[in-house]
Amino acid sequence: MSTSLADWKGVPAPTVQTIEGRFIRLEKLDPARHGDGLFKALQGPGADPKLGITCHTARSRNAASSMIG
Repeated sequence: MSTSLADWKGVPAPTVQTIEGRFIRLEKLDPARHGDGLFKALQGPGADPKLGITCHTARSRNAASSMIG
């Protein structure tokens, strides 16, 4: 009942592409472009404490950027 894997070939890695949806845009994370906004959303004034767990050790934008970059 075993299958030979002698001719097995892997698949290519996924390509990096931006996906546009009706309510969301999914794109590769770029710390230089997204770091400030992510830090503000996760740790800045008025941030949702339920989201802050992602960067709970980051105390500055640079620290958050180094965690994602």
